[in-house]
This record gives sequence, C-alpha cells and structure tokens, in this order.
Amino acid sequence: MKTLRLIGMAVIAVIMSVNFAACSDEDDNNSNDKKLVKVEFTDGSYKYIETYKYDKEGRVTEYQGIDKNVNTGNTEVYTYTYIYTDAKISITRSDNDDDIIYTLNNGIVVSADRGNDDEYFFKYDDNKQLIGITSSSKEFDMTFTWSNDNIVKSVKTIRNSGMRAETYTYDMTYANISYRFLGSELPFYDSKLDNFLFSYGYFGKCCKNLPKYMRDFGEVDYQIDNEGYVTGMVDEDGETYRFFYE
Repeated sequence: MKTLRLIGMAVIAVIMSVNFAACSDEDDNNSNDKKLVKVEFTDGSYKYIETYKYDKEGRVTEYQGIDKNVNTGNTEVYTYTYIYTDAKISITRSDNDDDIIYTLNNGIVVSADRGNDDEYFFKYDDNKQLIGITSSSKEFDMTFTWSNDNIVKSVKTIRNSGMRAETYTYDMTYANISYRFLGSELPFYDSKLDNFLFSYGYFGKCCKNLPKYMRDFGEVDYQIDNEGYVTGMVDEDGETYRFFYE
C-alpha cells in the first residue's frame, strides 16, 4: 500500500535523496540551479508532504516529512537534519530512531552506521559506479548492474538469523529525461540508499536519466515545465506526485 510505503520511505531517505540536478554535470549542483523544496502526494484521505532546505553548496540540510489525514486532521511531522564534514555525513532524526553516520573516503560514502549494531559497506567499480552494498552481519547484500550510465537491475538478498536467504530482483528502464532529485522515494525505495546523497555524488556516479519503469511505481509519466523541471509524475495506478522548486 503506497501510504505505508511512503511512511517507511521517510525513514529511509531521509533521504534521498537520489536527486536532482543532473548529476553528470558539475554545474548541476551549483546554488544557481532551482532546488526541489516540496513534494506532495495525496491518496484519498491521506496526504503526504516532503520539504527540503539547502546550504550554499546546494546540499540538503533539513528534510521534513508530514503525514496528514485530511478527514481527522491528525498530523505527524518528522524532521531529519544533515551535517557535513570532510570525513562524515551525519543525519539526526526527530522520530527517536537512531542517527545515521556515513563515513567518506575522498568524498564518497564507504560505510554507514545506522545505529542498529550493523554496519553497511559500499563497493564501487573503476568508473566510481556503485555496484554493491553488504552488511557486517551478513544478513543483507545488494548488487547493482549498470548500462549506458544507468542502473538497470538491482538484486537484494536478505537473510534471517538462521541465514536462510530471500532474494529480490528489480529491473529499471529509463526515460529520455536528465536525472533530478525528486524526493525520498525516487528512484530507490530502499533504506540503505539516500536519494539526495546519491544524486549529489556521495555514492559515486549517479544515473544519467530518470526511470521510466521502477519498483512499486510501474511505468510512470512525467510532466515537465518550459524550463525543463519535472513538476509532476503519474504512476501506473494513476496516482500523482507534484514537485515544487525555488
């Protein structure tokens, strides 16, 4: 159910992410480019909003998720704060979950401590493309396959305490639209990847294009304004996401 998925994604991402002034160009992250400041999604009586703040270098400094039941008026707000140094990126969370600490090597994430007595390690190829994530507990690993500067497949393996494995394979196709940061859900619905940090280059090289087909959304269509910014996305169920920039 997308409502539950979106709530879970807020914990992720904090994400994300993903992204996006097109990551392949150095100019895409400069402060003169418009930045994504809000994402809106409505599903019946449920409304979900993400808001973002940035520093002078165009990096997310605060991400806020707002879950609202428009019938009852009940609202939940959670805030995530990003702190950057040359050696680490720390994300503090207002929802009492453990903080996330990413360790950097030459500006690229090499490990992540998520405060759950497990550490995650990130592997890159010679082109600085992310090709794998493993956990110190051996209960999680994920691989990525690239083609034409885009991730076209990911394979995730989860093992229980008895080391019985379940494997999930996800394929992605791409639109002829430059990759941009579209919030915590796009394109990677997985708590190990922060979509914004991916888009900014902290997970190595990011994708060249926005996905056309992806996990949980199916085939999507984008609306683009006359400046080239993505202002909307409709998934295969007809549900619409709206994107706002400043």
